[in-house]
Amino acid sequence: MILKFYKSAAFTENDMNCLPMWAHYANNHEGFCVAYDMLDPENCELSANTFPMQYTDKRLDITSYMKKYANMIANRIDKQIMEGSRSILLNDWSIVYIELWLSNIKHLTWQYEKEFRCTMGAIVKGMPYTKAIPKAIYIGMKCKDENRKKISKNWKTKSSSGISNEFL
Repeated sequence: MILKFYKSAAFTENDMNCLPMWAHYANNHEGFCVAYDMLDPENCELSANTFPMQYTDKRLDITSYMKKYANMIANRIDKQIMEGSRSILLNDWSIVYIELWLSNIKHLTWQYEKEFRCTMGAIVKGMPYTKAIPKAIYIGMKCKDENRKKISKNWKTKSSSGISNEFL
């Protein structure tokens, strides 16, 4: 249910030559890679909601937080029932924020990805999309011709950088 409240996308600071990334995320070189200039003012919505992944070798135990949160909710419900409320109102979003925080943590074995996550509220105007102007598109060496043509046909940019002819 928490996923109804936000959408997330993953990015990396690795360049296009990171072969494991092509294997894992671009369908083993059949896909494509989109590069964004996060300093471009037109990408401010994207960059403002993008944060670096935190890597750790420890498991996080959030049991005490969740117990505290569950008790707080139960107490609020009890209070509203005692006050005779006909509907229960909970306006505490901390459970959503803890989920957002946890979504930016991965095990150290993934550190080579140098990942960033863009996470936005799912009910923000325009969602599930956000404005993001690509700087370049790199097509995988095993990309099917029909997909290559679709990418080329639909590529629009303010710059003349176009699609890279470099293949991995």
